[in-house]
Amino acid sequence: MSTQTLRTIERALRDRDIEFDYEALKSAMSDTDTKMAIQEWVEEYITPETLLNKEEENMYKLLVQSGDIEAFEEHDLSLVRDLHDHELQAAISDLQKSTAAIEKKSEDLRMQQNALSALIKSEKRTKQSRSQIERAQIRKWDAEKSSVAAVISELTQNLICQSSDLEQQRNSAELDIKQVVEGIFQNDDKLLLSFQKLADSLETDQPIYDNIMAKIKELCARYIKYTVEGVRLRLDRVYLEALHSYSDSQGSQLNSQEESDLIEDLESLYTEILPVVQMSVEQEYLEPASKLGKSVNIRGQALTNKAVEYIQESLKFLTTRMESLLERVRQFQCHRMAAGILLNTTKEELSNRELELKRKDPSQSVAEPLSISRSKRRISNFGEDIGAEQQLARNLGVTLPNDNDSSEASSTSWENLISEKTARLAIHASSLQSTTESCIASHLLDSHVALNLLLDSLLDKSAYRTIRMVDPDLQNAEELLEQDIRNLQDKLATLDLHELQTRNVRRDQIVDRWSRRQPEYS
Repeated sequence: MSTQTLRTIERALRDRDIEFDYEALKSAMSDTDTKMAIQEWVEEYITPETLLNKEEENMYKLLVQSGDIEAFEEHDLSLVRDLHDHELQAAISDLQKSTAAIEKKSEDLRMQQNALSALIKSEKRTKQSRSQIERAQIRKWDAEKSSVAAVISELTQNLICQSSDLEQQRNSAELDIKQVVEGIFQNDDKLLLSFQKLADSLETDQPIYDNIMAKIKELCARYIKYTVEGVRLRLDRVYLEALHSYSDSQGSQLNSQEESDLIEDLESLYTEILPVVQMSVEQEYLEPASKLGKSVNIRGQALTNKAVEYIQESLKFLTTRMESLLERVRQFQCHRMAAGILLNTTKEELSNRELELKRKDPSQSVAEPLSISRSKRRISNFGEDIGAEQQLARNLGVTLPNDNDSSEASSTSWENLISEKTARLAIHASSLQSTTESCIASHLLDSHVALNLLLDSLLDKSAYRTIRMVDPDLQNAEELLEQDIRNLQDKLATLDLHELQTRNVRRDQIVDRWSRRQPEYS
């Protein structure tokens, strides 16, 4: 009995969250003096009629907190009328009806709550799947972005390497073409100097030949004179000796008639001596010398003609090579300008890309795919509410006519729209054409200026005229060589080849005699 009483007290205290000392309570119940008093107090006060249950206690606390308990204390509850059984039954039935309605409403609310929770769960799953899809798409975009960035970086590096290689090739090509042009000019200068030396060595020997022939003629004249005088002296001596021997043998002198006849014979003999001696000397000396000089002159003229032809062909080759070099230099200048424009464009694009990469916000770049996907989803959702024609017109920035408008109004609006778009297209086309033409004209002007400068530097500032050497000495030497060639050609044209080819007997005799006597004099 004491144990049951202890459990009853313990349960009542625990149900009402009242703190107690279990050991003290147990020791009090174990005392025989207080045990009966405690048991009687529990049976009298700790009963459902005297104690409040949990709900009643909570209601009492609410009344205390709201202050309504004071209003109830002011009223005398003994004055409250007692209820009869039929009133209690009616109240109970009403309470049951209201309870059933409340239970039905609670069931409906529970079903709605279940449906709402299911909808929330499905929406949550949809959001989760959507977020997973978005994350997967973002990862895919990030992977594609990283791959595209890697490809762009690789292409950029390749472009930078190719640009540097192109710039190095352009610089090396400029140095190479300068060296090639200088080498060609030096070789041309050497060749022209050799031409000048050849022209100097091919100068005509006509003055030397004329001097030699004049000297030979002078010597022949003196030889004729001395020979004639010697022959006369011999004839005079023979005449005197014959006359003296005749006088000794006859013992008398010649008469005047005989003397005059003899003198006349001597004079006639004297007159015949000069032509004979002159003819002999001409055949023996002059004709062989003249023939030899003419043959030497002919061979020299032949060599001169060959040299002149060689020089002309060489000059023609030099001119052709100069024109070819000029054309190649023009092409190189065009390639150089194109390479410069390409390099400048590449540098500008690379610098602009670096600036864009520096200005770009990393957080913005990370959040950009999500915002793009959301905006695309919003746009797609928005586009689902309108028709395809309206969506296309909205994308094109065109306002479609209303369906209620008449056909005439619709056609007018369409014509206005077409004319407006055509005018805009014409404006854009003219602007593009003018911009393109101005750009091409500027590039062509720059190329013409560069070509004129290059042509002036190559031709010593003599554009659109004949080619002149940069060195004035070479130019003067070339003019002197051309003048000598013209003089030789004029002299060669005055020669009578038919007369030179005819056979001269006296000349041949003199040459033969000269060839026989030449070893004796040597």
